[in-house]
Amino acid sequence: LKSARTNGARIIFDTNYRPKLWEDKETAAVTITHFLSLVDIALPTLDDEQLLFNDKDASACAQRFQQAGVKEVLIKCGAQPCEIYSSEGQQSVPACKVEKVIDTTAAGDSFSAGYLAGRFKGLSPKESAQHAHALAAKVIGHRGAIIPKKIMPTLSKA
Repeated sequence: LKSARTNGARIIFDTNYRPKLWEDKETAAVTITHFLSLVDIALPTLDDEQLLFNDKDASACAQRFQQAGVKEVLIKCGAQPCEIYSSEGQQSVPACKVEKVIDTTAAGDSFSAGYLAGRFKGLSPKESAQHAHALAAKVIGHRGAIIPKKIMPTLSKA
């Protein structure tokens, strides 16, 4: 990661903490914290961060990431508004209303993909989060993690 960053790569990190995949909680916390100094955009989930780091709220979570050097932090909060902390300040972006949740498989990953697609297309953090919410809403309204291309939300520069 150091070499990639030195050569101009942007490092994006979705912490996605899963306790069963780690030796113990302390190892996970130390390892994740170690990598944060190399990260440009972080996409943590508040529930995971609270479980691992005991963050009181999204603000405390973002502060920890920013103190480590992360410039853009988007905190996923499920059906609640996501919280963005970036050079544009702090922004709260509401989730889309979903009539019927069918399957939440890949909801967080879809959200992250939608956000990053927007950022790489040149959208602002807020616009990207709106697109991310729209994509995640479509995904959880269908069975499985992959939705038909014809219902994929359109991504366009505002």
